[in-house]
Amino acid sequence: MASGKATRAGSRFGGWRKLTVWLLGYLSFMGTALAAPASVAFWYAEKPPVAELAQFDWVVLEPGHASAADVRALRDGGAQPFAYLSIGEFAGDAAALEKAGLSAGASPVANKAWGSQVMNLATPVWRAHLLERAAQLAKAGYTGLFLDTLDSFQLVAEDQRETQRLALKSLLAELHRRQPSLKLFFNRGFEVQPELPGVAAAMAVESIYAGWDAGKKTYRPVSAGDREWLKPRIEAALAKADLFVSIGTSGAVYPAAGFVRLASAYGAATLELNLERSEGSGWFDESRLGPASQLVPEWVEEMLSR
Repeated sequence: MASGKATRAGSRFGGWRKLTVWLLGYLSFMGTALAAPASVAFWYAEKPPVAELAQFDWVVLEPGHASAADVRALRDGGAQPFAYLSIGEFAGDAAALEKAGLSAGASPVANKAWGSQVMNLATPVWRAHLLERAAQLAKAGYTGLFLDTLDSFQLVAEDQRETQRLALKSLLAELHRRQPSLKLFFNRGFEVQPELPGVAAAMAVESIYAGWDAGKKTYRPVSAGDREWLKPRIEAALAKADLFVSIGTSGAVYPAAGFVRLASAYGAATLELNLERSEGSGWFDESRLGPASQLVPEWVEEMLSR
């Protein structure tokens, strides 16, 4: 999800009952039937272009880069503003942690590539900080939170991971209990989402085929091992899906080929939006050909007009 760039994810395709799964080559989106938006924008840079972003249903912002007037204008324009909130990491070094009074909440592990500290999700100080921050963002007018770094606990020592996973699960449940009006938009969170029914309003899955290498400041292919780890987790979501949409990938190369076939087997409608017909086009219920920059907006508008 590129900073400073608006991107669409998710739409209506006829009627859905439970879940929509998107596969965009590098980003997949899953939303519950009651909460899934028709379009989502991510804008992490400064000076968000409010008039353009207000055309989307959900807009994820970095709250430090958005003013109260920006949030209000988005809501007045019909969009729902979401605030970015890092759950598993603190953006800063030891000095910044100490200044924030959060040193006691840090784990021994640093994420050097991103210049952040992996936090101990079981510590009262970090949990209190996150719950208070969520309350502040709700008061500031945000209608939801985009929860990032949900899987950062995987960086701690192996014998501590289950404790951290359970702490994450209880933290998200408590956040939902305290702020029931805030929609919680998970970035991944596979390790806990199945055990938190009704907590996540939607889930995004980035870095399926390519990911951002923060250390080298460049995009890199996702390793075969990482894709294999993702595969059963995405398949579990497909089992609940009513709609599967593939954008900008042939659908003939695994894992995409397996995803469309599995979605069809579970009874989901399948749609391909691609530049040209591919070897996998025959596996989709419908294929539309052309540039994604044209097809996606046209299709979203078509679905919204139904």
